[in-house]
Amino acid sequence: MAKLVGIGRHHLTRMFKRHFGVTPHSYYQALKVDKIKERLADLDLTISQAFSLCGVSYHGGFAKAFKAATKMTPSQYRKSLQQGLHANPPTFLSLPDNYKPEQLFQIAELFPIPIQIFAKNGDIVYINEAVLRMWNVKDASKILGTYNLLTDPFANEKPELRAGIRSVYAGEVTLVPDVRIPLDSFWEWYAHRSPVWNIEAIYTDILNFPVFYANGQIAYVVSLFFTSRIYQGRPEVAKAREYLENHWREEFDIDKVAEAASLSPSHLARVFKKHSGMTLYEYYQQIRVNRLKKALQNKNLSIAEAFVACGFPYPGNFARFFREHMGMTPSQYRKALNDEHI
Repeated sequence: MAKLVGIGRHHLTRMFKRHFGVTPHSYYQALKVDKIKERLADLDLTISQAFSLCGVSYHGGFAKAFKAATKMTPSQYRKSLQQGLHANPPTFLSLPDNYKPEQLFQIAELFPIPIQIFAKNGDIVYINEAVLRMWNVKDASKILGTYNLLTDPFANEKPELRAGIRSVYAGEVTLVPDVRIPLDSFWEWYAHRSPVWNIEAIYTDILNFPVFYANGQIAYVVSLFFTSRIYQGRPEVAKAREYLENHWREEFDIDKVAEAASLSPSHLARVFKKHSGMTLYEYYQQIRVNRLKKALQNKNLSIAEAFVACGFPYPGNFARFFREHMGMTPSQYRKALNDEHI
């Protein structure tokens, strides 16, 4: 890890503990435990399989780490999920006794972000207007009552999404980040879309939370979609942009970008420059600069730590590139932020 971020092991440990309150190893263990909990929510997996899918052995030290973190053995945690012990609803997610479904749907319609509402059995029962606007579809009537979240092949093929869905139906609030929406399936469900939008890909963070009856039973599951990235326009250019934004931490490789766009490297280079006004490498570097700018905006990070968070060694070549691109050093950029000049 220290080699990856470009600083010494002891320096990394001190810096990590100062800002996060734990050592890198403890943080790593906590992440593993969270992943194991997500896998244990998938009742189709044995406990041993849940551990294996997280890259650890059920008979190793992580079983003890899991018990220390949750105060339960993995089997006890699994049993608590099955018994619904996590379904004690927060009061703000509980429905009043005189509740009518239309009231919940009316609330969802007020939000400008896509919202879908599912019944306890997984059937979709409501879609707000923002879903239709955001994904450029015209008719939701054919999906209501026919699409089921729990049996959807796409949801069940994605481990993180499947675990998040199982957890929310066990009574927990879950966030599944950076999900690539299967647009072909979505437009098939919604009957048809307008041909004027040439959308190639949409990425979204999905926040799922249960809504309970007063007796503690789940009434509905609500899914909110926070769109983070949309790729539209000429398909080859959109696919190249999507690949670069998914692999910006890696070294630039035009052959891999071209393979993702299904074009030869030379043809893709010409098409991309024509339709975006910059070369593939310039776009790649722009992504990296923007990521670093965002990290520098986090005042809890030092400049060196902002570079580390983006996977760049500091000082190094990228510090010089940042200065050439922005016309100021990273420290000058940070100062300009503090002075509210940017």
